[in-house]
Amino acid sequence: ALRERGEDVELLANHFLDIYSKRHKKELHFTQDGMQRLLTYPWPGNIREMENTMERIVLIFQKKDITAIDLDIILPPTPKTPAMQQYVAAAAAPVMPQAVVAPSIPEPQTPPPAQQTAPVYAHPEPVADKMMTKKDIEGLEKDAILQALTECHGVQTKAARKLGLTPRQIGYKMKKYGIV
Repeated sequence: ALRERGEDVELLANHFLDIYSKRHKKELHFTQDGMQRLLTYPWPGNIREMENTMERIVLIFQKKDITAIDLDIILPPTPKTPAMQQYVAAAAAPVMPQAVVAPSIPEPQTPPPAQQTAPVYAHPEPVADKMMTKKDIEGLEKDAILQALTECHGVQTKAARKLGLTPRQIGYKMKKYGIV
């Protein structure tokens, strides 16, 4: 198991991140706290789990520096991860009633004219204080496929290449997400 090869985690993580960063024409690296999070993660799976995790990181994040908070969003929770420990602590904490304050209603504003030509899809960049679910990640993947298809004028082979997928893989994913 990967957890038994702790000294290899940093080497493997950087190796897979480098491979997928080049494939998707991005330049990503881990901050010190990000690498520390990888080193302390129990890695219940095998090396393939780590490889898939690094690919997900490259596909989801647009920024260069991957932090521990980013990894908390991506890494599946285990009893030893900080995100799960915070969740368990919050669930065990007593609920204290809070005062209700009426929200202020902002003045209506005219939105600025749209300056984008490409469609904007439903799933934004991951938020640091929210754990992403499988549904969120699938939504991001669907949006990435739709964006690539839009940019490639519906040519699946080009969209697949842009996403680092084979034509067969993009076809499977399009069927899975109901993209016709």
